[in-house]
Amino acid sequence: MTWIAGCLACEYCHNKGNGACIQKDDMQELYPLMSEAEVLVLAAPIYYFTLCAQIQAPIQRMYCVNAPAKVKKMAMLVSSYSPGVYNGAIAEYHDICNYWHAEDSGIVTAMIDEQKTDATKQKIAALVGNL
Repeated sequence: MTWIAGCLACEYCHNKGNGACIQKDDMQELYPLMSEAEVLVLAAPIYYFTLCAQIQAPIQRMYCVNAPAKVKKMAMLVSSYSPGVYNGAIAEYHDICNYWHAEDSGIVTAMIDEQKTDATKQKIAALVGNL
């Protein structure tokens, strides 16, 4: 099982760590990948109006490097059992795009019964075409 803890806000990375996080967990495998990524797609379920904790933790842990150096485009795929629960996640996604200076390539939302429909598959295909 992969384990990535959330940011401790200890500031070690900005002081003694010289950009390296004090926590040594599975995020160590993501840092090199994120440093080379040009496109980032956030895909997550929405639990209680925001991105799930498993996506939040690696996003927070990018604090030590400020922003992925090469990410130029981002997209988001989110799903939920409930209607009208996407606004918080979408706002956070837009803030991340702005902060990281990444182009917003699009967002696809799909409630549980929409996930495998042709309409949703077409939306995802169009989104991928923008990347």
